[in-house]
Amino acid sequence: MKISGFFYSIQGEGSFTGQPAIFIRFYDCNLSCDFCDEKAHHEDFSNYTTLEILQEICHYPAKFIVLTGGEPSLYNLIPLITTLKEQSYYVCVETNGYRPENIAPADWITYSPKDLDRFDESFTVNEVKLVVNQNTDIDRILKLAQDKSIPFLIQPEAFKEKLNWDNIRFCVSLVKKHPHLRLSLQTHKLIKIE
Repeated sequence: MKISGFFYSIQGEGSFTGQPAIFIRFYDCNLSCDFCDEKAHHEDFSNYTTLEILQEICHYPAKFIVLTGGEPSLYNLIPLITTLKEQSYYVCVETNGYRPENIAPADWITYSPKDLDRFDESFTVNEVKLVVNQNTDIDRILKLAQDKSIPFLIQPEAFKEKLNWDNIRFCVSLVKKHPHLRLSLQTHKLIKIE
């Protein structure tokens, strides 16, 4: 597996905001979003086996893992996820939904599609996180979130390295108007940590 890096921090987004987590960042993505704030997944990488990954993460005190990217589902992560769970790790994956079958055994899946027109309503996930700006098709989001029992998180689109306060204010107004949606801020950017 091609991995851009490992780091230990807190989960800054979504339902687990504030949770200490070990992050495993996978290399590469099937998309090229102009708002992508994570350039590391396109830079250097090293190849790791499942055993080497376990050796990398065993010194961290948390048992909460976030597989992120890039796009983790580019890789068949079933053996890795299965092994991590056997070692008592809780495994979360953030994905754009490219190949859901590659991440199916994860404990928690955050579906973050970047194109609402390609939203896969058949994909079984624990939460949906949508990156939103003032030009986003809100009617489409409301239709997708209608009658869903999972959290629909609205995350204000940021600049590459910092928050976009106009988008934050727009998203706060949006969730106040539609309380079945939830706001997800990039807390790690607010408190300026990795």
